[in-house]
Amino acid sequence: MKDRKYISSFVGTIKSDRYLMSKIFKENFPNSYFTTTQTNWGNPMNQVIKPDMLYDIYNQSIFVVNGRGNVSLDCFRIYEGIVAGAIPVIVGDMNEIEKTFDYNNDMPIFIIGKDWNDAMLQCKELLKDIDKLQEFQNKNKEWWKRNICLIQNNIKALL
Repeated sequence: MKDRKYISSFVGTIKSDRYLMSKIFKENFPNSYFTTTQTNWGNPMNQVIKPDMLYDIYNQSIFVVNGRGNVSLDCFRIYEGIVAGAIPVIVGDMNEIEKTFDYNNDMPIFIIGKDWNDAMLQCKELLKDIDKLQEFQNKNKEWWKRNICLIQNNIKALL
């Protein structure tokens, strides 16, 4: 975690709370990577930021900020960030967060703010504790492996 190039990153479309999210994080973490673009779901290779580029950006980021999508807080960006070793940052009501992300009583670790300023302040505080950041990253990688294995085993059991 200590060798990452960016403090925070975001690649996506500006909607809902994402303008404020981007403004707060870019102002407070100048060494961040923010690209706003329209998503082309028809062909990922026609994206402005290609999938391999996206992985590299998130792999060089400590935090991946994730504003609300069209319907919920859930978004591929969260899982892309976890796979790349970044820590997702979200803002929302704890009831909604638990309902959305509690996978069999096994939630990944997020930075959860009551608003984007609170989330940014939590990130600033965590930057002072590289061991804690590394612990969060390790726990999220373990969470990912557990859940991928669970899905694979469930599919195998159905076959």
